Amino acid sequence: MLPSSPDPAAVYQECVDMHLVKRIGTAEEVGELCAYLASDKASFFTGQAVRIDGGLGITIAGSKKE
Repeated sequence: MLPSSPDPAAVYQECVDMHLVKRIGTAEEVGELCAYLASDKASFFTGQAVRIDGGLGITIAGSKKE
């Protein structure tokens, strides 16, 4: 690792802190949404963009570090 490289743990924590739910989503959570949207249960759900971002989209103001 280069001396000027960011600390991976600090970068991960910064990403966690940016989300309202204070964690990073999982592939399983995205997969569950995809399975729901492909199911008959979502038959009335049409033409929508779905954000699955743990609240990041409503809180993001850029990186905390400058």
